[in-house]
Amino acid sequence: MEGAKTAAANESDDEDDDEELPPAPKASFSPSQIAMELTCMDWEYFRAISPLEFVGQAWNKASKDVVAPNVVAWTQWFNKVRKWVGWRGRRCCWYTT
Repeated sequence: MEGAKTAAANESDDEDDDEELPPAPKASFSPSQIAMELTCMDWEYFRAISPLEFVGQAWNKASKDVVAPNVVAWTQWFNKVRKWVGWRGRRCCWYTT
C-alpha cells in the first residue's frame, strides 16, 4: 500500500456500502491472526494522517476530501471492515476451538 492518500483516491464514498463483499477465506484463521492483520492495515491509514486533518473537525466539512483526505480514507476503510466483520459473523464461523 502506498499510503492512505492513495487509498483515499481509490476508496469509494459510503454510498457504495451495498457492494459485493469478497468471499470468505477457505482457510481458517485464529481471531488473533485476523486482529493482527487488521491492526497492520489500520496502521497504514493512521500513519498517513496529519495532525492538521483534525483541526476544527475538518473531516466533517464539505471540503473534507481536500482538507482531511486521510481521515476520510480511514473512515471509509473502518466502515468496510465493520460491515465485513458483521456480515461474516452472521453467515459463517471460520474459527472454532
